[in-house]
Amino acid sequence: MRVMRWPAALLTFLGMSVLAGMLVTVAVTPAVAVVGEGASGAASFFEDLPDYLDIQTPQQVSTVYATKGGQQVKIASFYAENRTNVTSAQMADSLKEAAVDTEDPRFYDEGGIDVIGTLRGAAATAVGGDVQGGSSITQQYVKNVLVQQCESLTGKTAAQTQAKVDACYQDAAGVTPQRKLQEMRYAIAVNKKYSKDQILTGYLNIVGLGGRVYGAEAGAEYYFGVHAKDLSLVQSATLVAILNNPSNLRIDEPNDKDNGTANGYALTKERRDYVLRRMEAHHSITKAQMTAAIATPVQPHITATANGCSTAATSYDAGYFCDYVRDEVLQDPAFGKTLAERIATLDTKGLQIHTSLDLDLQSQAQSSLSAYVPATMAGVDVGGSNVTVEPGTGRILSMVQNTAYTQGESIAPAPPG
Repeated sequence: MRVMRWPAALLTFLGMSVLAGMLVTVAVTPAVAVVGEGASGAASFFEDLPDYLDIQTPQQVSTVYATKGGQQVKIASFYAENRTNVTSAQMADSLKEAAVDTEDPRFYDEGGIDVIGTLRGAAATAVGGDVQGGSSITQQYVKNVLVQQCESLTGKTAAQTQAKVDACYQDAAGVTPQRKLQEMRYAIAVNKKYSKDQILTGYLNIVGLGGRVYGAEAGAEYYFGVHAKDLSLVQSATLVAILNNPSNLRIDEPNDKDNGTANGYALTKERRDYVLRRMEAHHSITKAQMTAAIATPVQPHITATANGCSTAATSYDAGYFCDYVRDEVLQDPAFGKTLAERIATLDTKGLQIHTSLDLDLQSQAQSSLSAYVPATMAGVDVGGSNVTVEPGTGRILSMVQNTAYTQGESIAPAPPG
């Protein structure tokens, strides 16, 4: 049966080869110079595809701040995706080199698409029947941008919203010839509009790294407890390994029998060592550096960013105040017309919320209240609270209760009227 498919498979491969050759021209010139009606028709079809991609800032973590010792201190974070955008200068060179050497070694020379990779993917498609990738970093960036746009969709009901998101995701990430062509069209346009450094930075800021962790900065902080600019060679190679298959290669599940502490995160190490070998092959590191890095075990230092008010409660006795701030945002139409829109704003727009809370005064107030009205007394069930307001301004300086804070799914009521 496989032999019977070869004529059609060969034609598919030849067709994709012609298209790939045409795309080389498209990538570097405004118009496509082609010969013959068939090639002209293919070029016209490709040129007629949409080429404007609205690249917006991806989802960001919103942060709540208070004052301690005269300095602003982060007390809480809210997010749907744990991501903090950083500049190229705030990423380790080893991370950028690892990504390029492994994912797209022709990145700096190509016009948005990897023609050699496309031909290889076409050959695999022709032989195997399934559409294969061969995507450049620019194409991967385009796909991630499209997926990010899907996640901002809303409907009148939760079911409608999910249906919209699912359909959009299938269109953005589905593996079909039509989608690959559109992805290529966008990639060529993006390559003409942005510098290589901007594209690589955008890509490393948007990629998923397992669970709710996205982008280089959040990945570095979560997996290793460092900033992206401070990643070591081994850590950089590990992050690039993870982005290849986040679900299977993440290193925050130590009890995973296939990829956990018992086997030294074997699957991730295998991919990480491949990244290191690619870096050595492309002269980003020396053979000695590669050998030393490969000999280093995978050593995660998981440092989670709490989502919600739990950090405010455990570290600063400010859980109730944090809830108050969240509810103020969710009741304010300035952050969205509906409650769903306001929740989305808080969870995705990277708000920087600086409050009037004085953490030094907060600590004193909590200690005083707990001394006079303890959380538990035999035979007595008494609640106590204290709020300190600055005269003349109404600014809240402290807000405490004598009960133990429990983070819940509190949702503010709609504003009156």
